[in-house]
Amino acid sequence: MIPDFAHGPGEMSHRADGSLAPPSGLNRKQRRALAAAAAAGGGTTSAPAGESAAKRRKLDDPARAAAFWRTHEIALRGSGAESFAPVEALDDAPLPAAVIAVMKIDMGFTVTTPIQAAAWPIACSGRDVVAVARTGSGKTLAFLLPALERIRAIIDGGGVRKVASGPYTNAAQPLGLVVAPTRELAVQIHEEAVRFAAAFSPPLTTACIYGGVGKKLQIAKLRFTPPTLVVATPGRLGDLMSMRVLTLQRVRVFVLDEADRLLDMGFQKEIIGMAEAMGRGKADAADDVLRQTLFFTATWPKSVERTANLLLRHEGEEGSTIHIHVGNSEGGNLVANESVTQIIQVVAQAEKAATLGAVLSTFPARSKVIVFTRTKRGCARIADAMWREGYACDALHGDREQWERADVMAKFKNPLPSPTDDAAGADGAGSAAGGDAPHPRTFNTATPPPGCVTLLFATDVAARGLDVKDISHVINYDFPQSKGKVGIEEYVHRIGRTGRAGATGVAITFFEPETDYANAEKLIALLKEAKQVVPEELVEIQSNFKPKKKKKPKKKK
Repeated sequence: MIPDFAHGPGEMSHRADGSLAPPSGLNRKQRRALAAAAAAGGGTTSAPAGESAAKRRKLDDPARAAAFWRTHEIALRGSGAESFAPVEALDDAPLPAAVIAVMKIDMGFTVTTPIQAAAWPIACSGRDVVAVARTGSGKTLAFLLPALERIRAIIDGGGVRKVASGPYTNAAQPLGLVVAPTRELAVQIHEEAVRFAAAFSPPLTTACIYGGVGKKLQIAKLRFTPPTLVVATPGRLGDLMSMRVLTLQRVRVFVLDEADRLLDMGFQKEIIGMAEAMGRGKADAADDVLRQTLFFTATWPKSVERTANLLLRHEGEEGSTIHIHVGNSEGGNLVANESVTQIIQVVAQAEKAATLGAVLSTFPARSKVIVFTRTKRGCARIADAMWREGYACDALHGDREQWERADVMAKFKNPLPSPTDDAAGADGAGSAAGGDAPHPRTFNTATPPPGCVTLLFATDVAARGLDVKDISHVINYDFPQSKGKVGIEEYVHRIGRTGRAGATGVAITFFEPETDYANAEKLIALLKEAKQVVPEELVEIQSNFKPKKKKKPKKKK
């Protein structure tokens, strides 16, 4: 049976003379099979039953595509980028019908996000992709679904027949790898991968490996059910590779999520080592496939660009890279989500605890709040204090065991009670003496159901990528410690935990004059760009700040 690639990474395109050009990234055997299928069908590729004509359509309305890119502030750059049409409706996505059904029925999605609309057709064509988009924009599905679809197409076409030998004979040999900076983000990506891998036919197998837990169970899972896709953090991945439990020699879909954060954490050497272990692949070999790299990041500074250039295919190469910038993110600038109302309060260190209590007492009962602190010790200390005040709270930081971190996140992700459950008076007390109407509950008086955490104190381990859909408020108890640009980047990622997927949210930041003054100028610029109120106190701090001039080195006599 001829494998079908009509809607996957091997989609056929037409040359200028009208003849069919070979698909990007498939091996020689797969190219010949697809060419034979096209010839048998009268020069056109056949589509699977039930596939809509929209999936196979060419870019027949450039003006409409240009209007979509303009409306959503999407910039495409790269050879042939103008030939791709955005996926404006889920039914038009170049993905199997069962996958679309999961999004629509199980997850309740009705439309694509801008990054998904742009990335799906490009990534599913086999091209390398650099995608720069703000946090909370739907990046996970933007890279995960094309990665799974490409793995399916490779398997249907006979796979990468080249297998690991020697000491790696019995090692796990996945076709896809997703690398994430933190354990929580890796687990979250894997949960989505499991959900969608089951929708493919046959179902794809996945595995998640990360540090902080014992290796034995992860090794057993890799050996018992060899995965086609692995989601991993760099440290544990390197450990299992050195133990020859896992090899990357057959990986042909390489995804880096939160790539800027991975580099900030010092993983550049490990990332380059992974790419070298995979190799680029050879499309003209009968037993190989070109490696596709999907590089997803929130910023595009020079350090990220240099690393990307070492991993991605360049202009003139088959499947060369296409850059996707969503929003005003060109040049490495990070943009805050305008759906989040940002409130800056200038607060001295000694007044922060009292200010936090006052702020929490103003929130509605059905709130879910995450409070970011600068240090692990401070995170645990404040969480203990608020727990003694009666709040349903817990702490998430790097000093906690992985099972504790997983338990905290599970409780924090529990949905809030419905409005009818807390529509009664304060704590069910009924009317006050004298027949007055009951006062509505507030966040500090409401009692959430058992097993539900509504107030989470966290360090920056929870600042990136984590998707808890009903977070109503973010509080920056401490401004990110790094001065200048890096501090602002972490600030934007923190407030991006609310206002996700089209919802609105509120972010309150305690700005301490004595320690945070160096970030005032960039914070003001960010607030203005996001159309937020800039407090006069913050402007005064910025005007009084004078950066130290670097001393010129003395000339040697």
